[in-house]
Amino acid sequence: ETPVFYLGMALPQTAFNLINRLHNDGFFVNPGIYPAVPMRNAGLRITVSNHNANKQIEDLVACIAHHFEAALEETNNSRNLIDKAFKIKKENECVTNRNSKYTLKCFDSISEIGEDLWNETLGNDNPFDYDGFKWLENTFGNLDKKHLNYMEFAYYAWFLDKECVALTAVTESIWKEDVLATEYVSDKIEEIRKMNPLFLCAKAWSIASSFTEGKHLYIKDDDLEILENVIDDLLKIFERTDVNKFFFRDFLANKLQEKIFYNKGLVRIQMPDTAIFKLTAGTKIIDLLSKKDRRHFTKDVLPFCDQFEIVKLKQLSEMQLNEAYELYANVKNNNLAINNFLYDKKVFESMNKHDNWEFILASLPNSDTIIGCVFCYVNHYNKSYNPILIGLIDKSPFRLKLYRQLLYKTICIANEMHFQTIYFGFSATFEKKKFGAKLFSKYAYIFVKENFEIDQLSN
Repeated sequence: ETPVFYLGMALPQTAFNLINRLHNDGFFVNPGIYPAVPMRNAGLRITVSNHNANKQIEDLVACIAHHFEAALEETNNSRNLIDKAFKIKKENECVTNRNSKYTLKCFDSISEIGEDLWNETLGNDNPFDYDGFKWLENTFGNLDKKHLNYMEFAYYAWFLDKECVALTAVTESIWKEDVLATEYVSDKIEEIRKMNPLFLCAKAWSIASSFTEGKHLYIKDDDLEILENVIDDLLKIFERTDVNKFFFRDFLANKLQEKIFYNKGLVRIQMPDTAIFKLTAGTKIIDLLSKKDRRHFTKDVLPFCDQFEIVKLKQLSEMQLNEAYELYANVKNNNLAINNFLYDKKVFESMNKHDNWEFILASLPNSDTIIGCVFCYVNHYNKSYNPILIGLIDKSPFRLKLYRQLLYKTICIANEMHFQTIYFGFSATFEKKKFGAKLFSKYAYIFVKENFEIDQLSN
């Protein structure tokens, strides 16, 4: 036996609420929170000693009993959630739904959501507008369900009266456990995957998808009460699945939001920085650069423009598509910044059939061999030109010069189209910054039912 007792509360938010109530009534107890315990196994750590009289212990128990239900109610917790967190099985359990003034509506396809509603809430802050996300659903959702790129889509909208106050898409797909780990860790794990391809891989839920970046969760006026309701509802739905991990991703740093996620039992991790380039109509590119970046531009970019033939195409021939795909595979297999699976060639064939995808191809003068390709999505709603993926020739002495020329050409095309934004995405942000792109730190909040894979990854 031990003089230390643990009262499980599941959510850190509930543990702190009850501890504060006990403190106000004269009882001092400590919280047990992450990383000392799993994130959703927070609770009260109570130590009994010879200095405590029996009456004091009885009064503490009575005080806990008095405040327990109120602490659960204030933090949208329940006995049922605690039982699930600590794997306590009960007969005839009764689940009480939280009363909410918001109405949640669920959809199986983006086609069930109005185009105007999607674009006004999410399409304006993303590389993908309504048409782009519909392409995403049709492409990845129609792959074989056993395919590593297959995604299952669901959409959730919250309404207050008839006004939409929150909207998001959620996908279920196979994720690598190290998808957001350091490149050093992923490199070690990929060595193991050469013999065991699905080592540390499992189904996961994600806001939006591993293919996208940008704002994936619309909350009207960034209202924290609405955000809290959204998290509660999504986790309640997620708890009914056999999936272990849920990624709420692509959030900017925000202490108030972070506190809400933490109190709901989610862990924050930093994602790679993302780069966004803003264009001003009628302004030359060089005028947007700092003095230091202008030197880079005039020394390392402009002198090499004639070394490559670069063209923009709306559609590729079969041979061009094959070459472009091989170049993409070169980059993917050598870039572990976001360590997801290699995309199937069917994804690129689907791009080639869609009106909003364009391709920037590079070759050497007097050569038909493609040595670089940028796969760009054109978002007509928010006037953004977006290089989603890139392919480059492998192990070439002029690879960096080529990459810079492709970045420059992407900016030139967007400028010619009078577009205002380029979502340059993750990785190689140092080079993108030298062209005037602004870097943003992004964060993901992760909910995990079981910690085994995380512990294995740490080891």
